[in-house]
Amino acid sequence: MMLPYSMKRGAPFDVLVVGAGLSGLHAAAGAAERGAQVLLVDDRENMGGWLAVQTQALPVGEVPEPLMPACYLARSLAHRAMEAGVQLALNTTVWHLEAGMRAVLATGRTSQSLVTPQVILATGALEQPMPFPGWTLPGVMLASAAQTLIVRDRIRPGNRALIVGASDQGLLAALDLKMAGVDVVAVVDAAGDSVASKEILSTAQEARIDVRNGWTIRNATGHRRIESVEISLGAEGSPLPLEVDLVCLADGLAPATELAQIAGVKMRWDVERNTWFPEVTRSFETSVPALYCVGAARGTLNFAEAITEGLTAGHEAASRKR
Repeated sequence: MMLPYSMKRGAPFDVLVVGAGLSGLHAAAGAAERGAQVLLVDDRENMGGWLAVQTQALPVGEVPEPLMPACYLARSLAHRAMEAGVQLALNTTVWHLEAGMRAVLATGRTSQSLVTPQVILATGALEQPMPFPGWTLPGVMLASAAQTLIVRDRIRPGNRALIVGASDQGLLAALDLKMAGVDVVAVVDAAGDSVASKEILSTAQEARIDVRNGWTIRNATGHRRIESVEISLGAEGSPLPLEVDLVCLADGLAPATELAQIAGVKMRWDVERNTWFPEVTRSFETSVPALYCVGAARGTLNFAEAITEGLTAGHEAASRKR
């Protein structure tokens, strides 16, 4: 996709938002609705991020149409941003960011630098699959890959599935698979207590999805693709064989903090989640002035909180416009 016309002409932007997912779209729309000139950049061809491959209604609290399926919510948010005057640069990667808010963007083979007074990082999170014997067999994939096949490509990725990870991400994937006609044999999670939100866990239980906390996958076997797995209660429990042709991995997310670290943002180590997080103020400004970090990029996986963070940062950035 070509860069926005005003960007090619060198017209100034007040706010650069990196990432067009749930937080990024709210940040961009929130800033634009307060009068800021906003450029929204994403390395994909469509807006919405993770929302774009979700079919379930999300518990997002007091926002417009909270019961709307996520993939349609993504379109609604994109429309809101466009209506507010946000300019887009899709299929565009921000690969460098430094103090003074100079960003370097690449679209195809074209790179250029851009200086904006305020930058909001809404770069999301990266899936962290857990390796196990047989995990390289065809039929083992990330949960988001299975959802992309269902929602975007209209392809059912398997017939009998095991989900590894009973977080919101794993349960939403299980619901999407069940809707597509896949027999979800079980959702297993090594954690003894549920980490999913009450609303999503309740929806999964109503759909009669077998959620097993404290259970783990031991191995996967098959000839040319996955044919069976063994699960157990804890690492030392007796193995229970299951016939499946699909395993979806949803057992962890880590914030995408590369740009924050390049820019010199102060980070903190979270022992429980075993990853680094950017330190932010109440307005989600980082240790680097005029640089904000919101949503999953700073470890927030709750949908309603991610929305609030995006709007708060967008409003704060707009209040400092030229």
